[in-house]
Amino acid sequence: MKSKFLKGLALAAMLFVGVSASAQMDKGYTANPLSGEMATQAQQVLDLQLSDPDKAFTVFQKMMRSVKNNNQKLIDVGDFFLNEKIYPCANMCAKQIYQNDPKFVPGLFFAGQVAMLRKDYGGAGQKYDEVLAYEPNNITAMRANAFVYKNVNPAVAIEMLNKIKALEPNDVEVDKQLGDINYNLDKFKDAVASYKAYFAAVKPENIDVRAAENYCLSLYSTAEFFDLKEKAVQFAPLDPNDIIFPRMQFFADVNNYELDKAKESIKYITEKRFADSLYISLDYEYAANYASENSDLPTAITNYKKAIEKDSAKATSYKELAMLYRRNHQPEEALGIFQKYLSILGDKAQMTDSFRLGEIYAAASQENSLSPEKKAEYFKAGDELFQTIAERTPDNYQAVLMRARINITDSSKPQDKVRELYEEVLQRAGKSEDVKSARTEADRYLIFYYINKDMLQDARRVTNDLLSVDPENAVAKNAEAYLKQQGV
Repeated sequence: MKSKFLKGLALAAMLFVGVSASAQMDKGYTANPLSGEMATQAQQVLDLQLSDPDKAFTVFQKMMRSVKNNNQKLIDVGDFFLNEKIYPCANMCAKQIYQNDPKFVPGLFFAGQVAMLRKDYGGAGQKYDEVLAYEPNNITAMRANAFVYKNVNPAVAIEMLNKIKALEPNDVEVDKQLGDINYNLDKFKDAVASYKAYFAAVKPENIDVRAAENYCLSLYSTAEFFDLKEKAVQFAPLDPNDIIFPRMQFFADVNNYELDKAKESIKYITEKRFADSLYISLDYEYAANYASENSDLPTAITNYKKAIEKDSAKATSYKELAMLYRRNHQPEEALGIFQKYLSILGDKAQMTDSFRLGEIYAAASQENSLSPEKKAEYFKAGDELFQTIAERTPDNYQAVLMRARINITDSSKPQDKVRELYEEVLQRAGKSEDVKSARTEADRYLIFYYINKDMLQDARRVTNDLLSVDPENAVAKNAEAYLKQQGV
């Protein structure tokens, strides 16, 4: 035992530093300051724990012999070593008290504090459970139990907090703790409800900044963006060095489509008000979206590049950057970035991703800044990709529609290949309400083709179809008039 104690004493001197996580809790017991010879001996143990642990152990044994039958004095000695983070000494006092009287409630509370010093939250919870077995309405034990269980058994912590709330309904700290636990469990709706009650009652000077952060993040996660903006503005003065509150103001403005306000709130990014290490990819994603909403595509592209620098493994950032390049008439850049997106997805890539790649090829094939050879290369790649998609998904009309579009090489002349594809579009699309746009596009081209080819019966068929979709369509009405003149 001596060897184990000495090793523990040395480790305690090196490892148990800083403020205890439970320092601000009601301990559930009262400890008196040491005085006289007892104080002198306790200081000797501290002074000798590293230089002469054997002598330190001898001095501590002498202390224990003088107090081992007095539970209050054991608490006095144990609390001294607990405050000095000397776990072995504090633990021996706790064990002796339990041996003397396992139902001594202050001793159980002290043992719980000792367990927390070692971050043994399960052991601490067991001691507080014992208190509650003897005193079911002991509020201090309930609070301590909620504290130790919130990370290891949140359900028990919530149960304890709800019991406290029933006994003390005006205890705002309970609402904060419920908010913290639900936030950590990703139960953001419940977290919002608890934080709302907490912030409605807590005095401004007592506001917990971390709870304010969690409240804002919970509002963000539940898409309550107008409330988020209000709270982020309210909480910002609590800590001017906290990036969370300006970040949430900007995110709220963008999500609320209040772009004039976002022009101001984005300055935490554009004016570099914080250290670079504090910014995350989402800051730059929102900055990119804000620039995109303002039709500033170059700035949007720059910000998505910064987002990728912050998180190069986030696939969606590459996808969004590729789409921005496409909109900015930079198809080759879009292709390179989108290929990176697909490589990150790997086997998780969907058919829709292939379709999006085909759209980029299609856009590149129409880009006037590229050479005819490059445009032809991209046309071929896009057409083949859409054909593959169409073959693999017989009910998919969109891929065939895209093939029809990119195969129109001369809009002034009817083309057989395009006719075949638009006829296939009509066949695949059916006649549901959500395909009217595709049917209209196909019918318009087919009317043009069949009339120019003097295939009037086919022209009548597709004209009737277009009139059923859109009775006021100008192309259909003109075709109807022409066909009637021809007696069809």
